[in-house]
Amino acid sequence: FAGPALRWAGNEVPVSADGEPLRIDRLVLLDDADGPVWWVLDYKLQHAPQELAAYREQMQRYRCAVRAVQPDAVVRCAFVTGAGAVVEVD
Repeated sequence: FAGPALRWAGNEVPVSADGEPLRIDRLVLLDDADGPVWWVLDYKLQHAPQELAAYREQMQRYRCAVRAVQPDAVVRCAFVTGAGAVVEVD
């Protein structure tokens, strides 16, 4: 999530979903071969955060919040684990 493809990045980005304030750990805009892609990144110390329903639901809320302000954009989500693994969430 760096290098020449990086168009924008922010840490602790405030957003809202259904009127509730949320804070995205890291939000990144990358230039992809098919066009710009927003990445919602959430840091979790556990090695398999994608296995916890509450964490997956949290990521879905983040994705919805980004899509609300970028309705035509591609928005992808991933956990970054304490071991440094990037685990994409559908």
